[in-house]
Amino acid sequence: MKVPGCAAARNDDIIADDMDFCYDPDDAVMFDDDENDCTADESCEVCQAGCSEDDDCLGSLQCLHRHDGMPVVPGCTFESGHEDKNFCYMPTENSTLSVPDLGAARIDTECTTQEKCQECRGDCDSDDECAGDLKCFIRHKGEHVPGCEEVGFVDPKNDFCYNATAPAAYLSAEGSCSTYECKACQGPCTVDSDCEGSLTCQIRTGYEPVEGCYSGYGIGPSVGSGMNVCAPFPAAREVIYKGSDHCTTSAKCPPCTGDCDTDDECDGPNNKCWQRSRSNSDAPPGCNLNVPLSVDTDICYNDTTTSG
Repeated sequence: MKVPGCAAARNDDIIADDMDFCYDPDDAVMFDDDENDCTADESCEVCQAGCSEDDDCLGSLQCLHRHDGMPVVPGCTFESGHEDKNFCYMPTENSTLSVPDLGAARIDTECTTQEKCQECRGDCDSDDECAGDLKCFIRHKGEHVPGCEEVGFVDPKNDFCYNATAPAAYLSAEGSCSTYECKACQGPCTVDSDCEGSLTCQIRTGYEPVEGCYSGYGIGPSVGSGMNVCAPFPAAREVIYKGSDHCTTSAKCPPCTGDCDTDDECDGPNNKCWQRSRSNSDAPPGCNLNVPLSVDTDICYNDTTTSG
């Protein structure tokens, strides 16, 4: 791919594909080739408009979906007139999904409440395992994490910390989710199949908030009342199995955690133990069950979610 402001080498054979070059950011100006859209066969360069998906961009460049001039295209100098155009860009190291290799003994414990993860780092299980106000974005089929990009292979079930108030997590109108599956916080969707991976389409009749997305001041005018949105899975509602003896009367479990045996093993006055069986294998009210789990595993839940 081209390096902004640099001429192509006379002999490409002497330039390795993984060689990096210094460049002047002022040369990386947003531009649009109005005659051609980006496609997998005619891939676009960095800072070029017209992509619809990552495969439309050269090499490891990613396609940034934008509306109402948001979000800013990282590494590219702003040029007016491209408010509703998607751009190919090169993710920075800090915005690339990453899970440290801590050895087999530390699998699924990379982020903890004592060693919290930064933005775009994983694997987290709860918001408490992310630094500051970051939240844990739950993934099941490699769903895109707002504000983060996947370069190279990343386990599609790894979960990552993200900034739920950053522009990348703003509610945004993509136009047609049936043509290209919408990512988290995008719409308008009509059915769950309009959303990528396991995301669900949240039906809205007005300006209801979407948990895990930003819907406050600064949202673009293209997001109207009643626009349905592909919603993230809140980490606090994800069913987590900690072991058959994890919940006890002395170490009570929070909602959506198991295995419990009695109500006394669930934390809080309104928390109860949801008894599951072959005839009642669903997740308890207020919890999401997106991974295989034995029907004999019982889960704590907040009983107020069933009250009228």
